[in-house]
Amino acid sequence: DARREVHRRNVLLDSGEDPDRDRPDRAAGDRSFAALADMVLKAKEKTTRLKTQALRKDAVARYLKPAWGDRAANKVTRADVIELVEGIRDTGKGITANRIRSTANMIYNEGVYREFGGRGWLAYKPVHGTKPPLEVEPTRNRFLSREEIARLWITLEDQGVLVEAIGKLTVLTGQRIGSVLKAQWDGIDLDAGVWTTPPEHHKGGREIKTPLSAEAQAVIEKLAKLKLHEVWLFPSREGAKLPHIGNVSSKTLQRVREQAGLIGWTWHDLRRTLRVWMVSAPDHPRTPGLGIPADVVDHGLLTHEEPSLGVTRYLPDSERVWLRFAEKRDALERWSVFVMAAVAETSDSLAASA
Repeated sequence: DARREVHRRNVLLDSGEDPDRDRPDRAAGDRSFAALADMVLKAKEKTTRLKTQALRKDAVARYLKPAWGDRAANKVTRADVIELVEGIRDTGKGITANRIRSTANMIYNEGVYREFGGRGWLAYKPVHGTKPPLEVEPTRNRFLSREEIARLWITLEDQGVLVEAIGKLTVLTGQRIGSVLKAQWDGIDLDAGVWTTPPEHHKGGREIKTPLSAEAQAVIEKLAKLKLHEVWLFPSREGAKLPHIGNVSSKTLQRVREQAGLIGWTWHDLRRTLRVWMVSAPDHPRTPGLGIPADVVDHGLLTHEEPSLGVTRYLPDSERVWLRFAEKRDALERWSVFVMAAVAETSDSLAASA
């Protein structure tokens, strides 16, 4: 039955196998939902980030194909969508249910656009008119305290050279873990103290200039002496391929959590940590920080898209990437001093306790 099929597919997926490996090749005229999903995922590969591709493929394999795979794509109804996603939500997986709904919506939108099955055959979009099963998703507000920043830093120094550098650069620059992992040597200018992230390696599709503090440069200089790869700062074991983000964010993260005695944080929380301590006023009763203007942090350092009234809209990209650069450099230098002061305080405390 359906439950056994879901269980069978999940067991194979967890073991790294293809649950459809024993199925005969589908005919060219196959109009099943499974064929629609495969066609759309293939068509979107070149314009979709690897992480998003992996999440979509997993959603299709674990939930959508078991539910609708062999059914004609134009026979899936709104009631089917509601039953599936609300059933997932009712098992306590509300966020997963929202992601399944959005994946199904993307598949049908793209299928109609590409005239899957022939002109006019697929005209109905069953996800349209449905509501997210979890209407309000919980937001994360986890950030590291000064002591936790220091404990993380000290723990990173006991990891391998790559994990240490990845973690420290993420702490010091506030850049996304994906951008850090994809850093390339031709984007590093140690003389100028600048790290350039090309558009294809940035979530927003923009070139980003990140100032490197003295501490961040020291981390990179240590890597430069080893020069593990001609292109990537953080090559995978296979050489030219990138490190696998999943490994960095799961196995490695769990090990670092345990060794540092930290609970419930992710690599992305380091961006929130930087923002909290940078923006918080020096006289704040709970988080006395650096008092750096929020727009410098949010739009300059964290590279969130800035609402424009014309100030940046008409600037060429070659000029836009340098906006607020001096303020960004000053902010990151001050942040580096803040981090190292926290490390020194905690190290002294640990030494005294010992």
